Amino acid sequence: MQEVEMKEGILQRKWKLATIRIANRANPVHYTELADVPIETGRKFYRWYSKRS
Repeated sequence: MQEVEMKEGILQRKWKLATIRIANRANPVHYTELADVPIETGRKFYRWYSKRS
């Protein structure tokens, strides 16, 4: 299971935005979503989150 993923929709790509989805390891799994963040912020968060585990 991925813990964090970043997605871009068609309109988000046009406006350079992204959605970040984070999953914790609880039972049941809980998902948190951050929609329409600037793409560069999303990339930085994704790299930071991936390195911390």
